[in-house]
Amino acid sequence: MLSKKKVFLFTIVSFILVLSLFSCVNLKSIFKPVVSITSPDDGEHFTNPYITVEGNISNFNGTEATLYLNGTPTNISVSNGNFNHNLVLEDGTNTIKVEAVSPAGVGANEITVFYDATYNPSVIIITNPTNGEIFDHPFITLEGTILNFNGTETTLFLNGISRKMYVDNDGFEYYPTLESGTNTIRVQAETDNGLYYNEISVFNDASPDVLWIELTWDSIAEVDLYIYEPDGTVVWYDNTQGNGIIYNDTYEFFGPETYVLNPDNLISGEYNIRVHFYDLYGDSTPITCKVIAKKFGEIVINREFILNDYDDVNDNPSATGTDWYDVGIIELP
Repeated sequence: MLSKKKVFLFTIVSFILVLSLFSCVNLKSIFKPVVSITSPDDGEHFTNPYITVEGNISNFNGTEATLYLNGTPTNISVSNGNFNHNLVLEDGTNTIKVEAVSPAGVGANEITVFYDATYNPSVIIITNPTNGEIFDHPFITLEGTILNFNGTETTLFLNGISRKMYVDNDGFEYYPTLESGTNTIRVQAETDNGLYYNEISVFNDASPDVLWIELTWDSIAEVDLYIYEPDGTVVWYDNTQGNGIIYNDTYEFFGPETYVLNPDNLISGEYNIRVHFYDLYGDSTPITCKVIAKKFGEIVINREFILNDYDDVNDNPSATGTDWYDVGIIELP
């Protein structure tokens, strides 16, 4: 009869022999492959049919696997357990399945992605001015086109301040008044396919502005900016130059009308800002107006207001009525 010590030694030796035998067996032949698709994501949407399928396969010594696109098989290479294969999606729903076969069994992973062949992205082209262009005056013309765009309105940002811009037959023409120094111009269009934009920077080398006041509105209408200067001069569409200048007396669409006062013509005192609703060209009232006023480059007035009534006769600077709005007063030292 074996002693307890011999039984113990026999057990230990047997365990070591079994463990050695087990370690000599390739574990990858015991467990079936595990397939992981790391890109694209399950449920991902594409607007371009050309994609790359990437992933890895564990418990697998092979050099090939099978990729199924909507049921159609293709052999793909596997290197060190990794695969990378380019695909061309079909329009609509696409099922992607990667399958690996080993002596231990079959491993697979499947995802679904979507491709919209009707997607047609918008492209915004600014033809004038050119990026980096330098001006010695503030008044410029902004021109361009928007391809694959069915709307009639877009958004223009001048130095971060937004205003509506009219688009006609995919073209736009706008008359922004630059501030002194660097000006960032961004044209932005929102469509069912997403948000698109183009951005340029231009430079106005004119003297720094003491006052820069802009009026815009949201309907096809004629609205006028009036600036009452300290010496009694009224700058408006019938007298566009006083100590400051009103640029671009806009007759329709969304403006802008802009008043600029430079240091050479500065008069100390109060500058009173008023707005008159002159006429409406098709859209219904009320309209929303916006006045942005900068004093020495800092915004001192940023105001939106609604006008319901218009009158193309009651436009004298001394007039009052419901077709007028008093924006505010800016005092200069």
